[in-house]
Amino acid sequence: MRESFRALGRRLLQEGIAPRYVLRTINELRDHEADLIDEAILAGCNYGQAKHEARQRLGDENALLSVVAAHKRLHARFKSFNWQLYRLRTMLVPQEESFVTSPAYGPGIARWSMSICCSGMITFTLLFTMQAVIS
Repeated sequence: MRESFRALGRRLLQEGIAPRYVLRTINELRDHEADLIDEAILAGCNYGQAKHEARQRLGDENALLSVVAAHKRLHARFKSFNWQLYRLRTMLVPQEESFVTSPAYGPGIARWSMSICCSGMITFTLLFTMQAVIS
């Protein structure tokens, strides 16, 4: 079930939806799919039939994409940045998805990395200044 909405997440990023909303939408869809599968299994279907029925009830990928893309408040301020960040990540990192390499976490990781760099520069500057004062 983890793989089932990966393509939709990529298409949402291409449409300019903010990564946090992509992650939220995909998680909601996975939860709904799991609920629908459980409901179908309780009704007597096997897992394969239940999964197929759940996907039919959720709708096809294009319909889901158009519904989410219609909400303008979900769009990122910098539409091309999200997709460019994802492209850069796919070129530099192996193709398996993880928490660290997920495109939805890209901006957070970028902010974290920049804060680490800035704190390192501040520390270096303070140490250099202290050394100059002492010498």
